Amino acid sequence: MLPRFLANTGTREATREVLGEWLERSPWAERLLERIFARTLAKRRVEEYAIGVKQGREEGIAETLAWVERRDAARENDEPFDEPSPGRREPKH
Repeated sequence: MLPRFLANTGTREATREVLGEWLERSPWAERLLERIFARTLAKRRVEEYAIGVKQGREEGIAETLAWVERRDAARENDEPFDEPSPGRREPKH
């Protein structure tokens, strides 16, 4: 493996081949890659959770503003308004 690499020094193909063979044979490299993958996956989950929280907040704010507009319109027209506020409703599943 190494003599082949030294004979082709500087080529991407030779580097890719040598590293590929090393990764296939090295249990240490396999464990390292598993740890990197696990950290990357954990980071992605945290990021996706944060995005979900942000979207949930935005939806909740929009829902509350719409409810306030309906309530205010009913008050201006002296109409009854008994719709529960978004925070008091049953959660949607």
